[in-house]
Amino acid sequence: PELARDHTLYFYDLPGYGQSEKREGQDVSLGIQNKALAAMLEFWKLDRPNVIAHDFGGATALRAHLIDGCNYERLLLVDPVAVRPWG
Repeated sequence: PELARDHTLYFYDLPGYGQSEKREGQDVSLGIQNKALAAMLEFWKLDRPNVIAHDFGGATALRAHLIDGCNYERLLLVDPVAVRPWG
């Protein structure tokens, strides 16, 4: 609620995690997550958003930046899973 006072908030749920749909055989690997995030940022027309990413989302946000060229105004990582082995 505090952030919403001064910012427009977008919530992104990693495909196959949280409340998003998960289908039999769906690829929910790290290799697909950054591509999905990059596509959503483009869909939302967000050029340099402020991003808060947690856990597996931290690795996803870093990959979207490093591999897919997504740029952020700011990136806050909370307990990121970014170095193997994880899980």
